[in-house]
Amino acid sequence: MKVKVAFLATAINLLVTVILVLVCVSRADAQYTELCRLSATTQDSAAFFEADVIPSLAGLVIGIVCASAMVEFCVLALVIRQVNKEARDALNVLDAFSQGEYSERMPASTGSFSQERERYNLLLSRLQDRLKKLHSRNQAVDLVMTRMQNGLIAVDADLRVMLVTPVAKELLGIKGNAEGMPIVEASKDVRLDQLFSDAMQHADGIYTNEVAARTSAGRGHRPLRLYVSVMRQEGKVVGALALVEDITKLRMLEQVRTDFAANVSHELKTPLTSIKGFVETLMNGAIEKPEMAQKFLRIIMLEADRLTRLINDILSISKLESGEDAIAQERIRIDEVVRNVVEMLELHASEKEVTLHAYDCPPTYVLGHPDRVEQMMINLIENAIKYNKPGGSVSIRIFPNGKEVNISIADTGIGIAEEHLPRLFERFYRVDKGRSRSMGGTGLGLAIVKHIVRSMGGMIEVHSKLGEGTEFLITLPQESEPAREQENDSDEQQQEGEEE
Repeated sequence: MKVKVAFLATAINLLVTVILVLVCVSRADAQYTELCRLSATTQDSAAFFEADVIPSLAGLVIGIVCASAMVEFCVLALVIRQVNKEARDALNVLDAFSQGEYSERMPASTGSFSQERERYNLLLSRLQDRLKKLHSRNQAVDLVMTRMQNGLIAVDADLRVMLVTPVAKELLGIKGNAEGMPIVEASKDVRLDQLFSDAMQHADGIYTNEVAARTSAGRGHRPLRLYVSVMRQEGKVVGALALVEDITKLRMLEQVRTDFAANVSHELKTPLTSIKGFVETLMNGAIEKPEMAQKFLRIIMLEADRLTRLINDILSISKLESGEDAIAQERIRIDEVVRNVVEMLELHASEKEVTLHAYDCPPTYVLGHPDRVEQMMINLIENAIKYNKPGGSVSIRIFPNGKEVNISIADTGIGIAEEHLPRLFERFYRVDKGRSRSMGGTGLGLAIVKHIVRSMGGMIEVHSKLGEGTEFLITLPQESEPAREQENDSDEQQQEGEEE
């Protein structure tokens, strides 16, 4: 309203000024004509000075113009003051808004700017809603990018870094803030400029390539696979986004699978070749000689048993590694399992002139599958017997402490050289390949033991000295003793006390 009044006052002032000027000019012209006539008739030049019309008119015009200017000045000053106040209030709200105080608003007013304030506050509310949605989306995106196991890196059309996640920095060896830097300077260990250039020239789709990056420790390189997607806007290439994946484990698994297939083929080929050779010998006439035929048939039977053990072990470890052998676990008395296995292997130990010692311990429970736990103990105790010395011994001890159960299987055998210990639990790894095969080993026993222990939430360690013996130490979570067993034990103790 005040702005309109200011404009109206200015227009009236200009109009009055123009009218007054026109009136003054007209009156002055009439007076000048009259003075000229009087001067001509009287021949008196003083008539000009006696006429006071012009000064009076000039004073009137100046007074009116000054008054109008004063009115205009006052009105404009009030308007400017009010406008400045509104501008300050708006700037203060914007300043608070920029600092994250999204609920800040201009106070309501009943003045001439009340509608403008309402509209301004409405715009701020809309902006607040959009900022909240954008902030929530950015938080979700940041959370996803930081929790991703793979890295993300984006560049513009000039190959300058637009975005790089912490994982991508670690994998690619990028230091500090790389945004805005040329990709060739940001990642000096890996030449990504050529990779992104090739991807931008590639047709639509995912461009895949592999690079080798130096590890964070600076020792060796690790393989990385990049999946690059070109970003386009209105048909024009504006950049590219790459997903960076560390494929070290994938390469290791591929190598393990290759080694496993090669080892299985070799292990199966040896007994099959032996069986085939003895069968051919029998077919060529040895079957007519009973003693020789019986010898060859016994060898064939041994090789067939070895094949059976090998196939069973391969099936067992495949199920354990793939998780297909997910059997419901139950509470097991590990001390009873150990005693049963020792009784089972006592004959085998006596044949090898080895003594078994299973030390007593209170009832101790673990959570697992009985068959798997028994297989674990058989493999470890049987190995301790096989690789022992005549007159040697095997000691099995169980140490429960309420939270964990430590099981020690120690022998006085030939021992294992220190360089073999880190690989002892690998599939088909043998310290002495010839001796292991001659004893009927498949090379999978300790690998199966490792997987059984891990499936029970435990750990296994090996300590050995060449020529002195070997100790396997298993640590398993201990289960609490069932209430029924505790009651039976207390009843037995009570009965013993009454008898005494």
